[in-house]
Amino acid sequence: MSNQLVTVATFPNSLEASLAKQTLEAENIPAFVMDDETVTTAWHLSIAVGWIKLKVPQSHLEEGIDILTAYNFEVNPVVNQTEADINSAETESENEIIPKGDRILNQAFKVAVIGLFGFPFFSPAIILIIFVSLSSIYRITN
Repeated sequence: MSNQLVTVATFPNSLEASLAKQTLEAENIPAFVMDDETVTTAWHLSIAVGWIKLKVPQSHLEEGIDILTAYNFEVNPVVNQTEADINSAETESENEIIPKGDRILNQAFKVAVIGLFGFPFFSPAIILIIFVSLSSIYRITN
């Protein structure tokens, strides 16, 4: 086995990555966090750089996976991907279940867009309702 560094997990924030690194180091497995500063300072590049990566030497890969899964970390090792592996991963991601938070964000975005474009059509009705309500209140007080 070589000591080439292999990505064992990726994380969206540095807190989770540091916690996973410390968990591995407590079990005497050397671990390294990559792209932490990039994602922390330029968060908009996080997807482009592939999130924060936790890397271990290839000789410790199996141990690292076992330890991280035992502590309920989401493990996604990347070992010598070929073009066929990448293509199969792309087709698997199309059938992926969308998390609840992402579904809510998608729905909120759609509602915002509909509201933005629908506002000119609904605004005369809203203004008319407000005008009628205010005029009836004005008549009652006078």
